Amino acid sequence: MRSIPGRCGGSMIVEGIDLPDHLMTEHSPLVLYRIHDKDYSPLFFGRTGNYRFDAPDQSFGVLYAASTREGAFVEAVLRQKTGRSIRIISRTCLATRKLSTLVLGRPATMAKLRDNGLAANHTNSETSSIEPYIISQIFSRALHQHIDRVSGIAYRCRHDNEQVAWAFFDRSHTLFDRHDTPPETLDLDEEWLEDLEDRYGIVID
Repeated sequence: MRSIPGRCGGSMIVEGIDLPDHLMTEHSPLVLYRIHDKDYSPLFFGRTGNYRFDAPDQSFGVLYAASTREGAFVEAVLRQKTGRSIRIISRTCLATRKLSTLVLGRPATMAKLRDNGLAANHTNSETSSIEPYIISQIFSRALHQHIDRVSGIAYRCRHDNEQVAWAFFDRSHTLFDRHDTPPETLDLDEEWLEDLEDRYGIVID
C-alpha cells in the first residue's frame, strides 16, 4: 500500500471540519475480506447510520472490508464482544455469516486515517475509536464532501491495531470487479476458529 502525501499548504472547512486542502491518501489492496450475512451479497453499502463511518444523515452508503481475514473478523464479530469478562461467541451466530473475498479492478484512493495520515489529515486516533460514533460519522461526511473525492477511508481496527480496515463510500462501487463467496458459513471453518480463539483469547461455543 503506497501512501500519497498531501501537499503542504492551507486548509479548508468542510461540513464544519478543518481539513487540509489536499488529503493524505493511500491505495487500497486489490483483494479484501468481508464478513456478512449469509443471505445477502457482500457488496452492500449500508445507510443505517449504525456503524463508525456511516453517513450521519444516511446521505451515502458505506461498505466495510479489511486487508486480512482476521481484520474482517475483528470488524464484524469481535468488536461486539469487547469488554465482556468472559467473551463467548456463539456458533449459532457464526452460522449466519460468511467470509467473502472482494476483488477490485484497480486500487481505490482512500483518505489515510492511520499512522502519519492522522496528523496530516488534521485528526487523531479517536476518529477510529471514539464512542458514540457521531464524531467519526461527521468526519466521514466531511471527507466524502472534500474536493479530492476519495473513495473512502483507511483506518486501523479498534480492537486489533495490527489490522487495517477500509470504509468504502458508495461512489466507489464501480471499482469492485467481483466477489468470491464460499458455500460454507463461518462456523464450519474449525481450523481458523481455533486460530482466532488463540489469537484473541475468546471462546467459540
